[in-house]
Parts: sequence; C-alpha cells; structure tokens
Amino acid sequence: MARMPEIAFGRYRFKPRPFTTLVALAFIALTFAAGQWQTGRASQKMEMQARLEALSAEPPLNMPAAVVPGDGLVQRRLAARGRFEGRSYLVDNKVYRGAPGYHVITPFCAESGSPCVLVNRGWVAAGSRRDVLPPVAAPVDTVDLEGIVVLPPPHPYELGNQDGEDVVIQHLVVDRIAARAHLSLQPFIVLQTGAATDKLVRDWPRPDTGINTHRAYALQWYVMALVGIILWVSLNLHREKAVEDNESRTTGE
Repeated sequence: MARMPEIAFGRYRFKPRPFTTLVALAFIALTFAAGQWQTGRASQKMEMQARLEALSAEPPLNMPAAVVPGDGLVQRRLAARGRFEGRSYLVDNKVYRGAPGYHVITPFCAESGSPCVLVNRGWVAAGSRRDVLPPVAAPVDTVDLEGIVVLPPPHPYELGNQDGEDVVIQHLVVDRIAARAHLSLQPFIVLQTGAATDKLVRDWPRPDTGINTHRAYALQWYVMALVGIILWVSLNLHREKAVEDNESRTTGE
C-alpha cells in the first residue's frame, strides 16, 4: 500500500496510517451522508408543512358526493349542511391541558345525500366517576357544519373482541362505527370548528410533520462526523522524536 503524505506542524508531524485513514473516511462519509439525508427530509417536511398551511387557508370544499380517499383532502376545510345522525361515541383517554376526558364522535349526514362522515365535535372532561358519562347530545336540527379533514389514527393491534355496543370506545375505527350505525361513511374524520354552543372544547393543534426531529437527528450525525475527523487527526499526529530526545537531554542536564 502506498505511503501516506506527511505534514509537519512545528514540533509535530501528521503521519496518517493507511488503515486508520480508510476506516476514518468510511465513518465520516457514512455519518455525513446520514446527516445530509436527515437534512433533506427536514426540507421535504417543511415543504409539506407549507402545503398543509396553504390548504387550510383555502375556501372550504363541499361534502364529496361519493366515498373518496381522504389522503387528498387532509387539512382541507370542508363545509356541509345537514344533520347529526344516531348516537355519539366517546373516545377514551384524551387529555386536554392535563385533564382527562373524551373526544366526542358523531356521524353527520349532509342534505345532499352524499355519504355521511364522522365528526369529532370536540373534547369534554370526564367526571369524577367513570360510570357517569358527560352529556354530549348532538343538535337535533339541521346545522351548517364546517371543519378540517384529518385521517383516522392507525388502527392498533387489539386483544379480544372490540365490537361491542358501548358508547365509550378505546380506538376510533371508521368501519366499526359504520357497521354499528348502519351508515355509509367517508374514510376520513372532520374536526369541527367554529363556536361550541354545546360546551365542547375545539382546540385542534396544528399538525406536526416532524421537522425539528429530522433537524435534531441531522445535527447528531454531523457531530459524529466531526468527532470522526478529530479522532483521525489526533491518532495520526505525532511529536517528532528528535525534539523529544533533545528536550530529554536538556532536562537531564
């Protein structure tokens, strides 16, 4: 293997060894590439965040006339006139400002006759007793609904049969509620906005696309690449032996 070039720095000489150099270069290249990938992901998420914010500022759409995938409607505002149908469900274990409670889910059917949709009407606090549920009756008259389209949360793995008829549910599964209510439902959820005359809290957080997470990971990878450079230099930087011997003789005299 060819000899590596040597560089003198005063009393020190930088003499990189071929093996340690190859290992160091591979480590530095790998960590720097990982940092670049995370930086690229952060840029993509920033563009996604900008698109979502732009969509939320557009005029509301009308309720789709047929069942459509919700992916293309995420964060779009939607408006419809119709009625709430059937019972309301309480999604358990929803915390708001440190207080336990429920999200209130009620099917809504538009006057246009399009498929119904599940509406998250807001958060309600749980009572002091779990067997006493808060009153969450939906309006019985025709209402003008406006809200933001979101996808339902991923359906987790469950043990046992979760298809009971309880009002309180642990997981929001559209198909399960559609079967219970005997309704054709859109595959997305609408977060209701506007004034809450029913005393529900409609404080919906902005979607987090994970930009800061990617930035933090990128910084970690860049720091590791810098550490690799520092280690490579320190392991290959030597004090000249002639200088060391001369200083030893001078000290001995």
